[in-house]
Amino acid sequence: NDEYCRSYNGELIRRIEDTDPDRVMAQAYDMIQTDLDWLGVRCHTVIVQSERFPIYYEQAKKLLELGAAYICTCPPAEWRKLKEASRPCPHRDAPVGTNLDLWKKMLDHGFATEQASLVVKTDLSHPDPAVRDFVGLRIVDTPHPRTGTKYCVYPLMNFSVTIDDHTLGLTHVLRGKDHQKNTWRQAYIFNYLKWEIPEYIHYGRISIEDAVLSKSEIDRGVKSGEYSGWDDVRLGTIRALAKRGIRPEAIRKYWV
Repeated sequence: NDEYCRSYNGELIRRIEDTDPDRVMAQAYDMIQTDLDWLGVRCHTVIVQSERFPIYYEQAKKLLELGAAYICTCPPAEWRKLKEASRPCPHRDAPVGTNLDLWKKMLDHGFATEQASLVVKTDLSHPDPAVRDFVGLRIVDTPHPRTGTKYCVYPLMNFSVTIDDHTLGLTHVLRGKDHQKNTWRQAYIFNYLKWEIPEYIHYGRISIEDAVLSKSEIDRGVKSGEYSGWDDVRLGTIRALAKRGIRPEAIRKYWV
């Protein structure tokens, strides 16, 4: 992304995606910046998603008002079964007023975890079940390391990044091919809100042989003492590659 921006005199936005408090590592806010500095990556703007909840809430309400989303109070497993069978959730065609009342109840801490969620409507007949109606925001009662218990309604990735991409004026989004289905999902939100869709460029995923890449696995290993830290040379983290003696210039040349 940095090389692409340098080639076209663009601006690179660093987005901290911290809308799942169960998975947020407080130390990562500084770790990521340190790694990017070592790599020589130049970010022009830094945004933290946990600071943008009012923006997400505003657009969520608009989708409800448009009838493009609904509040589902089905048990998650039951909702998934209906979706996989291309059948509508019983709340899918609820009146706008009903959905707005339930949305307010969600924001007012009126539901416990998994009792309610905002679902974005897509095409229930889509051949890929993953692209059919998807959850945009859900209830989370885990305290957030930055905002504590201020919020209980958290956006999922497909919702938050779509709103970010528009409000931040993104023209190009470069990401792995594993995000192709996410691109299809996010297009629904762009179209509902009549926003211009950025150009998406999907590239192949890269693997590092004999190195652990899973963030959750690394986190467990560091906490259990299996790994000496996030720079343990058995890992595939940036700081582990640096500890091996690999230079940032080598990584940049590899990608180019």
